[in-house]
Amino acid sequence: MPYQVRWLVPDRVLLTTFSGVLTQADLKVFIVEVVQLITNGQAPVFHISDSLAMERVDMSLGVLTSLIKAVPTLTGLGAQVDINKPHAINAFLANVGSQLLKIRTYTVPTLATAVEMIKRIAPELDTVRWELTAPPPVLAPIPVNNGD
Repeated sequence: MPYQVRWLVPDRVLLTTFSGVLTQADLKVFIVEVVQLITNGQAPVFHISDSLAMERVDMSLGVLTSLIKAVPTLTGLGAQVDINKPHAINAFLANVGSQLLKIRTYTVPTLATAVEMIKRIAPELDTVRWELTAPPPVLAPIPVNNGD
């Protein structure tokens, strides 16, 4: 999957990190996963979407629009914060999506700025523990050379 979703603050703040190429099939799975997490979270849930490492969205604007329009109303979503300033096309697509979903969206250049934005919107999140370090990568075992 060209994305990873995890809680930065359990049941309150989600982070999605995109990388590579996002396909129609990927987006369908992503939408179902994120809608379920937001629905099961403690409202208002905030979603940070980091597309700095995303290369492109591999689908037409029409297909993207129809997928987004199929998303149910997310009454539990407090706001969407997009990290994608350097990528004009990604910023445009995020803006179109937020308009179709009728949600508050902010665009910022970094994760640190996204966190500060959410803390301003929801001051109660200023005093909770944020999981801002990514889990360590799974490393392949190092082959052992016994001189054979």
